[in-house]
Amino acid sequence: MKQSNSNQEKLYLTLVRVVNNQNAIDESIYKKTTPLIHTVLKSEIEIDYPAIFSMVIKNNLKSEEIEGILQILMTAANSIESGQEEIAEKIQKIARHFKLSFNQKEYFESLKVDYEKDLESKVGFYIGEVVNEMNKSKIKMIDDINESKKEVSKLYPQFITILGIFTAVVLSVFGGMTLLSESFSKINQVPIWKVVIISSIVALATLSMLFLLTRWVNVVISKSFNYDTEKDLMKVLSNNGAFTIGFVTFVYLIIAAVVFSSESNKQKLKSLTEVWDSWPIIIVLCIPLIIMVAMFLKILDDRVSK
Repeated sequence: MKQSNSNQEKLYLTLVRVVNNQNAIDESIYKKTTPLIHTVLKSEIEIDYPAIFSMVIKNNLKSEEIEGILQILMTAANSIESGQEEIAEKIQKIARHFKLSFNQKEYFESLKVDYEKDLESKVGFYIGEVVNEMNKSKIKMIDDINESKKEVSKLYPQFITILGIFTAVVLSVFGGMTLLSESFSKINQVPIWKVVIISSIVALATLSMLFLLTRWVNVVISKSFNYDTEKDLMKVLSNNGAFTIGFVTFVYLIIAAVVFSSESNKQKLKSLTEVWDSWPIIIVLCIPLIIMVAMFLKILDDRVSK
């Protein structure tokens, strides 16, 4: 890089100091600066353009200061004697380059301002986006908390229901056992079909309440771990094979007890057994067995398919 000429640099620094220290340029300033300009430029071959640009940038010259320097230079150029036109040309080049350097400084500063505004706008936009996302996350978190509170509040009555069902199971079991004990203590006085009906009803009630109890527990657990419970009736029955088979069995026993509670039906059964025509009896007895086997196979098929 070309080194700045020290004489020209001193000249430019003197001009800058003059315009900085004077509110207005008068004749006395011209008398001091014009001889100095002529003396320095008389011995110079090239104009030190980097020194001019550096002087404008470092001192952050304003428009009025540039105008003062230009007035001094033009005054010096106009006072050139005949035969020294080369010095006047150098002064004009210096003046043009001062003006050019000032315009470059203004352009760079405008670029800097535009860049800072653009950067500030982008930073503000991204900060706004981050704030919006944080607000959305905050709202979602609040909604999730409120939803969890609602779910928890819904669980309380379900727990109470479960406790109620459990209490009903205990009471029905003890009550049923008491009723059955009294029935069996009077086995000779109470007809068999009544004992079967009472036993089956107690068993059905116990099974149903146990089924409801386990069903409610399953619902509570499902909501706690946020997965759906099965709502299709056939799938519910297939997933609870013991209850389904027990329910069908006890219902069949109740129906059979009601059918054979009639004396005429008993006589028909007795006549059938006396003549060893037992096919109708076998068929009747096999109906629940066939139903239970079919249901058991359906349950196995559903579990294997899963």
